[in-house]
Amino acid sequence: GMEVVLADGQIVQLGGPALDYPEYDLGGLVTGSEGTLGVITKINLRLLRNPPGVKTLMAAFESVEQAGVSVSALIAAGLVPATMEMMDQKIARIIEDFARPGIPTDAGALLIIEVDGYPASLEFQIEEVIRIVTEHGARELRIAQTSEERDKIWFARKSAAGAIARLAPAYYLVDGTVPRSLVAEALAISNRICDEHELQVGYVFHAGDGNLHPLILLYPEDEEQVSRVHQAGKEFIQEVVRLGGSISGEHGVGIEKRPYLSLMYTPEELGIMYDDKRAFDPKNLLNPGKIFPDDVPDFTISKPGATTPVGVFIPATTEEAAEGLASLSSAGQPVGITGKDKDNNSTQQPDHVILSTHRLSGIYDYAPDDLYITAGAGTTLAELQLSLEKDRKYLPIISSWAHASLGGLLATNINAPLRMRYGSIRDQVLAMTIVLGDGRTIRAGRSVVKNVAGYDLSKVMIGSHGTLGLIAEVTFKVHTLPQTRRSLLFPVEKKEQSLTLASTALSQALVASAIMLCQGIPISSLTESVSLDTPAFLVYTAEGLNEDVDTELNILRERL
Repeated sequence: GMEVVLADGQIVQLGGPALDYPEYDLGGLVTGSEGTLGVITKINLRLLRNPPGVKTLMAAFESVEQAGVSVSALIAAGLVPATMEMMDQKIARIIEDFARPGIPTDAGALLIIEVDGYPASLEFQIEEVIRIVTEHGARELRIAQTSEERDKIWFARKSAAGAIARLAPAYYLVDGTVPRSLVAEALAISNRICDEHELQVGYVFHAGDGNLHPLILLYPEDEEQVSRVHQAGKEFIQEVVRLGGSISGEHGVGIEKRPYLSLMYTPEELGIMYDDKRAFDPKNLLNPGKIFPDDVPDFTISKPGATTPVGVFIPATTEEAAEGLASLSSAGQPVGITGKDKDNNSTQQPDHVILSTHRLSGIYDYAPDDLYITAGAGTTLAELQLSLEKDRKYLPIISSWAHASLGGLLATNINAPLRMRYGSIRDQVLAMTIVLGDGRTIRAGRSVVKNVAGYDLSKVMIGSHGTLGLIAEVTFKVHTLPQTRRSLLFPVEKKEQSLTLASTALSQALVASAIMLCQGIPISSLTESVSLDTPAFLVYTAEGLNEDVDTELNILRERL
């Protein structure tokens, strides 16, 4: 949550210290808005336990492209280390000259990979990483054996920005994100562009999430060179968008990238963002001249269809839904949205046309190497999980209603105990296709894990109960199924005791995916191994690597 001061001086509280408030997620909209919607004065943050163990590896490769392929292979294998950072040879050599950290300077690229967890799991994790990077060309491996050796590796990485000043008086830092499997291709494109413009470029970037940072060297007094640098940066951003990425993974749009925003977004999408800006700041007082182009393009509303839907409207495509909503909007006809195949919802008003997303179903795009999947809003959670299961992948969402639609789960912001480990349902969403009440269709977000270009419109759709628009398609993050999932059941006689035990369990949680207090349910109905019935019991579920789960449950058993 956050406290925000609006342009007119109002102080508003968005969200708060609890979870899942029944409101539009305006805090999600303000996050990343670069000061254009309000001034954030207080923030409620969730704290996580520090992992008790960490292991750091540096791997050397012949080329940047080869290292990029290695990153893609790690992600495709379901290994998402805590950190994956890459440096190219040019940066490595200048760092070695500058800071003397003892890194190899004859390699084309260096990859720093860090895994964390309980000490018992670190060997397994690092062995898997070594196996994969070796298969993909790593020719020298260094594992930090002490905290001093780890600090030296990270000192090398953190010295990059300062060390590069020995090559040129300034550099132009580009920030773009591509799908993780395309890191190697994006690097090759960046090298080609810089070669064509006769520019020197080095690389330090977050390889694990596809967030690239070419550092293009320049002399500010050389206007002709500065012009070439900006042109190269623009061409790189254009290629990033072509590859399905974002013009900014973490640095934002600001002033520099305002002209590029229309590369990513349609006039309709920019128009909706600017509508949000005007709603928060109608006089354009807050950070004017940031994010948006000088002239936000005019947008066109979808043309009404030949006929206005009546009764139950079940579109088969997003385009059909847009045409129908445009016609209904023109007629001033209220619309109720459901995920069911027919209207059996007695809460709907009798004068409403019912729009069902039942036929907006199926898997539209699945990229196991990039860990995302796009499906129609009418697809059920059960169908989605079944399609992922064959690749040992899944979506960390649980519903008591196995055949609930994805759009329905998002619109009602249904959350289950898995949010302990993986975050809420909104944290699993990368992008959405939304049809507004007047028929405008927009795509919010992109199929990449880092994207801070423009407002995060998908956030306010989650939990909006269909009052802001129709969720037509959704792109989710995909996770690899955990090696193991086990639960510890602890019987308690008094509810007061159970709360104390739950607090103790929460303080221990590292790989916990659920901590629940249950009352009035016999334990014998949940497990054959325990026949004891008790007024209440604590359920603690942990999932992940075998070693992490075993360690956590053993420690918890002793503490409880």
